Amino acid sequence: MKTKRLVIMATLPLLACAAATAALPLFLFLRGDDRFSTSQFQRLKEGMTRDEVSALLGAPGDYTNGAGTYRLYSSEGVIIEELSAKAPAVRLERCWCGPAGAIEVYFDDDGRLSNKWHYVHWPPPPTAWEEITDWFAFNKP
Repeated sequence: MKTKRLVIMATLPLLACAAATAALPLFLFLRGDDRFSTSQFQRLKEGMTRDEVSALLGAPGDYTNGAGTYRLYSSEGVIIEELSAKAPAVRLERCWCGPAGAIEVYFDDDGRLSNKWHYVHWPPPPTAWEEITDWFAFNKP
């Protein structure tokens, strides 16, 4: 009877570790998307057509249900402009607003990409570690 109890007691921590390991990829998958991130912005090249931009980013618009607030910074770190996902519809026709940031583009008269800007989400989204600790309420009083 004691041996059976020891086996169960030794197995419980292993099962807990296995469950946590299995849950981590699921948590990271469910944590949100990274649409309109810096890496997507860097794939946009001057001269791309509207169709090529749409193939990369999808349809322009707000993917945050109006919750996105973004900032455009200069290379010196100075705020140049702020953008809200609640911007006028005319502006959202050339903007993609998502959880990771916003991308705004302009096309020339030939329908080719001529200018692009990447806005960072403000405040920045929490890191995976911050979400995990919040989920487990480690930072709660």
